[in-house]
Amino acid sequence: MSSSPAKLTYTTRSLQGILAVSTIGLAAVLIADQSPGANAALKYGVAVGVVTFLGAVLGILALWLPILQGLILLLADTVVLALNLAGGILFAVKLEGVDCMNQTMEYMRDTLSHISLLNGDCPTEKLLYKCLSYDEGDGFLQRRCRWATAAAVLMFVNFIIVLVGILIEYIGGRGRVRK
Repeated sequence: MSSSPAKLTYTTRSLQGILAVSTIGLAAVLIADQSPGANAALKYGVAVGVVTFLGAVLGILALWLPILQGLILLLADTVVLALNLAGGILFAVKLEGVDCMNQTMEYMRDTLSHISLLNGDCPTEKLLYKCLSYDEGDGFLQRRCRWATAAAVLMFVNFIIVLVGILIEYIGGRGRVRK
């Protein structure tokens, strides 16, 4: 593992794994505040993180196990690439371009509380106070909005990292067919 492409592969796969764990954590925290039938997009975010982490582990193992190189790793990377792009787009669409820093009560009530990715159980009158309340200047919905935005960004960044990893491995020489 002394060659430069191997070091770059190890670096990109390690970063991929770290960001995958972060994605899992953010989506899991968002799910924790949801009702028992949590938003499917949040569950998809956790699944994307898990598959991305497994892809990172597979990529690192491929440095030492030649059988994993080539088509197997290319297929795994393609799946991880597609899932991260789809997840990032899904979260971005669900967030509807909201402003997470707007802390006016009207904005929270009229906009943030109606976004299914953020609202948890907000639409019920019983829990509306929880959603619109402030704690140390940072309300429930703003925190969730920032977490969901961060999860979307991490999925897009992981998409780029996996794409760079594919370029390093397959254009850089490891993916060439040997005679």
